[in-house]
Amino acid sequence: GGVIGIREWNLDVLNSNGIATSEVVAYSAKDVITYDVNNREVTGQRDYTMYPGESTAWDIFHKAVSSRTPIIYGHRVTDVIGNTLYFENDSHEEFDLLIGTDGRKSTIRTKFAPSRTLEYAGYLVWRGLFPTESLNAGHDVTGFERYRDDTNGILYSVTERITQGLHAGMSDWTLYHTLDRAEYVTMNNGKGPEELAFMLPNNMTPYAHYIMCRVAREYLPEWAAHSVQSTRAIMAVPMNDVSYPTKA
Repeated sequence: GGVIGIREWNLDVLNSNGIATSEVVAYSAKDVITYDVNNREVTGQRDYTMYPGESTAWDIFHKAVSSRTPIIYGHRVTDVIGNTLYFENDSHEEFDLLIGTDGRKSTIRTKFAPSRTLEYAGYLVWRGLFPTESLNAGHDVTGFERYRDDTNGILYSVTERITQGLHAGMSDWTLYHTLDRAEYVTMNNGKGPEELAFMLPNNMTPYAHYIMCRVAREYLPEWAAHSVQSTRAIMAVPMNDVSYPTKA
């Protein structure tokens, strides 16, 4: 349900395939406002821009695209030989062009570029959805707002109310902060950021939740900390870098 941006040229691709812009828009505002934060207080506006596109949400976008494009579910790639994909369920499919967008622990990348391994960048991103009505009890959100505490390496962002889809009436928040590898391993029962490259809600340990809430309490404005601490379904991503591909 998380909000994602679609640039104008990508909207053209969707429109040319019969998907109207209104079908995928999560909210209409294009404002992107950045504020400075110090000691949990907003000290001023740093920047204001207009996003060159629209904001959608995963469920809205998936519904629009999957209704027009054949998608095969329940297939995990195990190998690629020639122009044939082999799957875990013993089936296979031939292809003319293969685009490997299968995530941070990509089977396709491992197969064709094994030297391009993940390298932890030293920070973590938490993400959740919170009722906008409850958020607005302490703050009115316009478009996409970003709150930066550069002294402590903190970035919190939040969207205005999503207007359609499974999460209508919710705001999408994101919290970035630095976190050393040892602490990530501790809060994930011995698994490092390259091994556990996504923390889904069912992966969330009590200690991980404590770390997230501690950061929110120490660095975010009160209303923003409340949105983080009150969200029940949370995911997190340790930011892993990978070198750019050098061949197609």
